[in-house]
Amino acid sequence: MIQFNCDGSLSTTTKWTIKNCTSTSCSFAIVLNEKVMTTFSELYIPSRTLDYGVYQLTLTVTMIDSPNLKASSSVYVRITATGITANLVQLGTSMITRGDQQDLLLDPGTFSVDPDENTFDATKWKYTYYCRIYELYNFPNIQGILLSIDDSTIDPYNPSCLSNRSGNGLGLIFGNLTASPNSSLTVLGGSLQANQIYQFMVYMENRKNSSIQATGYVLVTIEVTHPQLIAVGCVISTMCVPNLEFQLLNPTTQVALFTICIGTCTNLQSIKWNIYQGSDNSTSSNYTQWTLFNQTSSYENIWFFGTNTSNFTATDLLFLNNLQISLWRFEVVYTFVSETSTSALNFIINQPPSNGSCSINPLNGTITTLFNMVCEDWYDVDGIQDYSLYCMLSFHYELTFSHLVILAWTTDISQRTIIAFSSEYNFQVRLPAADNETSLLNLVVYVRDLVGSVTQVNISSVNVIADLVVINDLIDKITNLSSTITNNPIVRLLSSGNQNVVGQMIISLSQELNQMSSENLDKAISNGISAVDISVSLLGSQSLQQVIEFNRFFFDCFACLNINRLNENEIAYARDQRLKEIQMWAIIREYLIYFIFAILVFLITYSNREQHSFFQVNHLRAYFLNERQTTADYTNINTIDQYWYWLENSFVSNIRAQQWYNGDIPQYLNGFLNDKSNRLIGWATMRQLRVKSELCPDRRVISICEDSYSFFNEETQLFQPGWTNETIEDEVYSSSILKAFNYSTSDELDAYTYVGEFGTYRGGGYVYEFRGCLSDMKTNLSALHELDWIDEKTRAVFIQLTLYNPSVQLLTAVTLLAEFLPTGGIYTTARFEPINFYTFQSILQLVCTILYIFFIIYFMIIEIRLIFELRLKYFRQFWSIIQVGIIGCSLGSIGVYFWRFQETNRISQLFEQTNGYVYINLQLAVYVNDILTFLLGYCCFFSMIKFLQLFRFNQRISLFAETLKYCAKELISFSIMFAIVFMSYLSLFYLLFVSKLSSCSSLLTTAQMLFEMTLMKFDASQIMGADAFLGPFCFTLFMLLVVFICLSLKRLNQEEIQEERDCRMRSQYFDPIENFPDRIDQLLEALNKIYVDQKRELARLDKAGL
Repeated sequence: MIQFNCDGSLSTTTKWTIKNCTSTSCSFAIVLNEKVMTTFSELYIPSRTLDYGVYQLTLTVTMIDSPNLKASSSVYVRITATGITANLVQLGTSMITRGDQQDLLLDPGTFSVDPDENTFDATKWKYTYYCRIYELYNFPNIQGILLSIDDSTIDPYNPSCLSNRSGNGLGLIFGNLTASPNSSLTVLGGSLQANQIYQFMVYMENRKNSSIQATGYVLVTIEVTHPQLIAVGCVISTMCVPNLEFQLLNPTTQVALFTICIGTCTNLQSIKWNIYQGSDNSTSSNYTQWTLFNQTSSYENIWFFGTNTSNFTATDLLFLNNLQISLWRFEVVYTFVSETSTSALNFIINQPPSNGSCSINPLNGTITTLFNMVCEDWYDVDGIQDYSLYCMLSFHYELTFSHLVILAWTTDISQRTIIAFSSEYNFQVRLPAADNETSLLNLVVYVRDLVGSVTQVNISSVNVIADLVVINDLIDKITNLSSTITNNPIVRLLSSGNQNVVGQMIISLSQELNQMSSENLDKAISNGISAVDISVSLLGSQSLQQVIEFNRFFFDCFACLNINRLNENEIAYARDQRLKEIQMWAIIREYLIYFIFAILVFLITYSNREQHSFFQVNHLRAYFLNERQTTADYTNINTIDQYWYWLENSFVSNIRAQQWYNGDIPQYLNGFLNDKSNRLIGWATMRQLRVKSELCPDRRVISICEDSYSFFNEETQLFQPGWTNETIEDEVYSSSILKAFNYSTSDELDAYTYVGEFGTYRGGGYVYEFRGCLSDMKTNLSALHELDWIDEKTRAVFIQLTLYNPSVQLLTAVTLLAEFLPTGGIYTTARFEPINFYTFQSILQLVCTILYIFFIIYFMIIEIRLIFELRLKYFRQFWSIIQVGIIGCSLGSIGVYFWRFQETNRISQLFEQTNGYVYINLQLAVYVNDILTFLLGYCCFFSMIKFLQLFRFNQRISLFAETLKYCAKELISFSIMFAIVFMSYLSLFYLLFVSKLSSCSSLLTTAQMLFEMTLMKFDASQIMGADAFLGPFCFTLFMLLVVFICLSLKRLNQEEIQEERDCRMRSQYFDPIENFPDRIDQLLEALNKIYVDQKRELARLDKAGL
């Protein structure tokens, strides 16, 4: 026989720790509110304390006298969203009354309830409304798909609710279109027919998680009068659980309702409540048939209270005596002077759990025996919430010794005491002793569902007797103050710290003490002592010494449960908390520093953007391109004649200010365009680039060919007018005409290389300057047209001009490029680049720039230190690359900033010297400004990405990062596979349709078209028109393989496929060289051993002083 023998204290301390879990670990400790007690054996966390997610709850039990003796156990809990209650009207009223000329407001965005939040957030949901004519038709639908109330589609079998419905949804107003679209619906007066009942339904879907949905209903009775709106709700909202069109109601619960009159309710005459019992229509399930409950007056003030007031109560006797009725309606009727308003709330009886059984094992034992309770196979639609075990005990205050309460045994079923409570279907419990006559303990289990309906289960009686040996041993050791009291089984149970065990043992001991006291009392009376003479002695009397000592023991036991000494574990915990606090302040400091830096980046970046840029570009684009004029539309030029027509009839007239609309002369507008807003800096230039004639490879048809433009075949010779080398003496041309046939280099023109759509062009060329009056320019253009200045050798014509808008102080570089293709077509493009050369427009911008430079220096110092510490490991970290990107782009932007400042000074000096009457090319300034914009844009990009690291302590962002890290290999492998398939289709489509589709004219445009097909954004008619067979065939093949297989199908039997592939790869590649890694490992181990031995020898010599 093994006997417990311990002289020390069995007192323990308990501690709950809560950690937030990610997909890989549970490492984020949660600090709860101080009101949540984490030092008890049971943990209670109020609702709305923990966010959504998975949590690890760990209980650690430590011996006080031996802190090294500890044990812990964990459980995982997932916190999910509670379903919302969708209410179309106030309080979730089931039926209301409105007039046919009154507006009907349905506002689920305001009246719905989210148990997880203090207020309902309407912006998180999508709203769809449906309506039907109640009792006559179903909701309008087409092949089972419901039609919303604003859908113009007509169901021939179920007509629309709106009497004056039209295709544009007349009669409906959707509210809150900006913040929360469609969160309310107003049905305008006159839209619904009088003397009709309508049922409205709202379907709500969470915007972020479409699986979270809710549905709300309301019945609306339309009358000819103008009734007030009456809202009906439950006094205790938790006792009315919504269930589609009804509220769930437990038959053992009374119904307490109240009403609110919304509107003008001053002429109220009377209030009356009517009770209806419901039944589903036997022929159709589209409505419920309600019958007036005819016993209302008979049970006035018995079952029903307040039938003529705004507050009404129906007791549970109504439902318990009418169990055959499952549907109830409580209707309130407000009677006014000129109208009557009716509203109602519908209930459905919640059925209790069923089809289960409960058993206990063993059927015999003592008060220290551990009984196993099992409740299996219980089913309920709402789910099982918990199991409660009761025994037939009643506590009566008959005699009181010190702090002990005397208990009496009873078999009255109405008197019961809870013994245990559990959410699990199997649990363990210790039972009190039964009565001395039968030794049988009657037990009952209450099985409760999630809504509160209870099923009572009587289980087999258990034979429980008192363990008098253990109890007497306990009393003796208390009396003798024995040091071995901890060996007693009852003491060990009381010292366990488990509140359930302690409570159960107190019930058992109290009952036994009650039994002992009763026997002593009966023995005293049988010996002739009158009960009147029996009195309670003072606490110091010897006769009550045992009881006093026992009470003292009780208090000691409870005191030991709440000891709060600072042991090693608590010191370690305090140290850990301090380290976390230091880390927290470090994170806050880092966040504040970077937040200020990000603000500086955004201020500097956006201050370099001119707010008038878009309007300036939009005006100039419409002004020069003439997209609305079909005869002079620059964007639709396809031939040389059309280009000359645009030059002579549109462009040249636009670059000179002409008369006002009333015929006045444009005074003080010398040098302005005809829009009277932009001044031309100097003059406009038209520059042509030409190619040389070459012998054709195949000269059977034609001998001379003109190829595409390149730097090697560019024409740079000097010509006479008409592209001849002979001087024409009879003709006299102006200097502008002669210069147009002479080649000028890029240095002479202060021009730079330009990248077009079909080639890259040098800055030189044959230039015509638009100088002089309007008539001279028109004459020169006509002469150039006659001299074929643009012919088959022309490959590009640039029109460049620089404009200044004094109203917004904005310079604009305009470049109109026409590319003449060797195939005969013309491709036109236009660029308008607004530039503001003011370096610092305010003191704030200057201060921000200086602070920004100091921040960059600060970050550089930190990163240089990290590079010296981590060396190559530094560049293997993702966030290091981001930081290097920020610093690199910032340094580059600072350098380009000074470059732009230098270019600005150059242009300003030139403008000041010439007063703006000489052409100034802003091409270099545009390039510099574009580079600065790119660098600042990437600074903003990297800065925003950096915020992900700053929020790494947030569990959701950390989960996102861990997810990317976890699936990185799979993403890379999938990307490689997808790239191979995509490149194969890229080659196929490019080779097949390069001459048939503009979207396949180059590899880049073909790739763009394939991505559009992948996103289902492609017009298939184009590719079908390109080829009757190959077009549909290739399109179908791409959709099947790429869209439906590569992107949609999931991998099946992954483990088997992986294992089979590994075996095949091993047989082909690994077996011949499987010993090679072992040899490498041996070599590395040998080198490592030599290195370690050398280090040890050096350490020994250093210690010896050598």
